[in-house]
Amino acid sequence: MICPNCKAEYREGYTVCSDCEVPLVEKLTEEEQPEPELELVTIFDTGEPADVLVAKSILEAEGIEFYAKDEGVQDMFGAGRLGAGFNTMAGQVEIQVRPEDAERARDLLKRLDEEEEAVEGEEGTEEAEERPK
Repeated sequence: MICPNCKAEYREGYTVCSDCEVPLVEKLTEEEQPEPELELVTIFDTGEPADVLVAKSILEAEGIEFYAKDEGVQDMFGAGRLGAGFNTMAGQVEIQVRPEDAERARDLLKRLDEEEEAVEGEEGTEEAEERPK
């Protein structure tokens, strides 16, 4: 049994998807088949949850489809996002797009990336100033 909405598979005996709450079907129709695997390229990565949200909203506003790789696993392992803003076991969240959208998406997120680098540079300067000489 398969959910026609989220494509989750269920054992026989289940009749409704527990997530979508829609009736399950035995087989997907041609138009319900999942898309073939897409080639994606990483255009932005960050450990800051706020930057992930901003990047996603910029791309959504421009109609660029994206995938936020590892976004859902940030709080699943170890101590979550302590200290670094991201889970050090899972790594940073990577924003990925189709190759044909990569250049445009990078341009849109360039300022966000520059701001993140500037903040990291400022933090390094502050740490150096705080160290005893």
